[in-house]
Amino acid sequence: MKGVMQMILQRKSMRLSVLILSILMMISMLMPSSAVFADDNAGGDVKKGSALIAEFGGYKVNAEVTVKDGKILGIEVEGSDFKGKDATVNKGYLDNAIKGMKGKFNNIDVTDAKKINSVDTVTNATISSKAIRVAVLDALNLQVPEEEEPLPGKVPAPGKYTVTIQNMTESVQIKNAKPGNKGMGAAHSLLGEDSAQGILDVDSNGKMKLSYVFVSGTNKSPLYVLKYNGYYKNDNPSIEGDLVKENADVKEFKWIVNNELNGVSDTVVGKVTRPLGKISDAYYDEVKLYVPAMQGLNKPGFDNGKFTAVTKISLKWSTLKRVQEPKLANGEYTVNAKVIQPDGSESMADGALKKPVTIKVKGGKYYLHVGFQKMGQGAVQGYLGSAEYFNSGYSVEGNKINGGLSPVKIEEYHKNKYGNNISDEYGTDYPKTVSFEMIPEAKLDGKVPMQFKIPAMEALAPGHGTKSVFLKLDWSSVKKKAGKPVAKKKPAKKKKVNKIKLSKMKLKAKAMKKRRVKLTWNRVKKASGYVIYMKTSKKGKFKAVKVIKGAKKTKLILKKLKKNKKCYFLIKAFKKQGKKKIFVAISKVMMAKVIR
Repeated sequence: MKGVMQMILQRKSMRLSVLILSILMMISMLMPSSAVFADDNAGGDVKKGSALIAEFGGYKVNAEVTVKDGKILGIEVEGSDFKGKDATVNKGYLDNAIKGMKGKFNNIDVTDAKKINSVDTVTNATISSKAIRVAVLDALNLQVPEEEEPLPGKVPAPGKYTVTIQNMTESVQIKNAKPGNKGMGAAHSLLGEDSAQGILDVDSNGKMKLSYVFVSGTNKSPLYVLKYNGYYKNDNPSIEGDLVKENADVKEFKWIVNNELNGVSDTVVGKVTRPLGKISDAYYDEVKLYVPAMQGLNKPGFDNGKFTAVTKISLKWSTLKRVQEPKLANGEYTVNAKVIQPDGSESMADGALKKPVTIKVKGGKYYLHVGFQKMGQGAVQGYLGSAEYFNSGYSVEGNKINGGLSPVKIEEYHKNKYGNNISDEYGTDYPKTVSFEMIPEAKLDGKVPMQFKIPAMEALAPGHGTKSVFLKLDWSSVKKKAGKPVAKKKPAKKKKVNKIKLSKMKLKAKAMKKRRVKLTWNRVKKASGYVIYMKTSKKGKFKAVKVIKGAKKTKLILKKLKKNKKCYFLIKAFKKQGKKKIFVAISKVMMAKVIR
């Protein structure tokens, strides 16, 4: 009896467990569709805040921030009020942002607005990520103080300067939109980072030009700059017809980093140089962008991820620093150099570099002549397989250089003792000396962006043999090569040449069908052969087109000539004296018009 009662009680307990589990599952199904995360926030005060996103239908981001002892202990985030046909997509973006930002706010001081606002955003969910930051700031009743940048009282003195800049998207330009309604947009940096270095060039008349580099396809800003439409000359995007490209220089390069642009564009915009008007805290450009995450979005202003946007350029004038650009006269120079990785660390490829390198200056252009040697350690030793250099407008992301590549000129190959190009188990035709023109950026910072391929390293580990590196020049070490004295040579004695009077030959030229011309001439006794000359214009120069050995042959048919073209012919007879040809007879010039 006791055993039966135990079984009944066990069954009731199991039914109760199943019932509780079912209730929990139903509760979870009734939760909001957007993800919610909660850090360990027990024992703190909860503060609520929100942020409104207006793009693509719009939605609201709600945050509950738990604080304790003046620090953020944890947060909960959820979305609400999703509107429009993009609601489902927006929920997905917010879910990704919530998951990616989990725990990033923990232990931040509740008064540190700047640090809260600098929490890293999530790739492909930038808008939602920034909204979470705004909601947290709102919950703590904080605002990010805007740093006022003092403007200089006058234009800087003539010269080149480095300056910290920002280049952020301001609004989407929608065609046929109502005045003053061009469409708002989230702020995205077009420089790869929130700020970057630009070059300010001031001429002798006080006119300013700003150079900066667009950075496409980074993890932080997964967008691509497809086209530079111009700048607003009065720095007012609302003025119709104010967009111009006058005196702007735009460098584009072929995008080969991945296949994300396949079918969208072959090129992206790299370096842009544009005039600046008066000194201001903001300048405005217009660009065409592509965001892969927006592919499939078609509405006013958007074409499957492609759209036009106004960008705001801000200069931090207090960071202005004059650049001492080297100015070398025409000639040859040596300069110390080393190979470094894009992040500034040492590169193994430095072992392949023959030091110092040579700079040849001609007409204000700098040409690098770089030598290479065998590199490696132990059993793994090899030569440089090939080298390329990055064009002006390149960009750097972490330990990687992005940009268009150009081949170097190979001046000399590595040779073996027999004078043949060296070959080994990894390949052949290894460059010993290469040359190429330095890009403008390298003159300023001494960093020449290059790509090396080392077959021996590639054989060791696939993908390990291709390196994007900087050839770092030490401008302080530049020395002019001492010119070698040229020994005065005694003028060579002129050899007496017995002039031979050329006898006359008869030549006939007859046009034939199928673009042929038949030449006939008289035989020259004791001649070793004949040389046939032709030109295609009366004032042109004769070129030898056929050498005939022996004196017996006296006719020749020339084929595949250009139709309707007047051709002029002459013939010379020669005798051989050793290895030399001595001409003994010459014909008059004869003409024939080529027919079909």
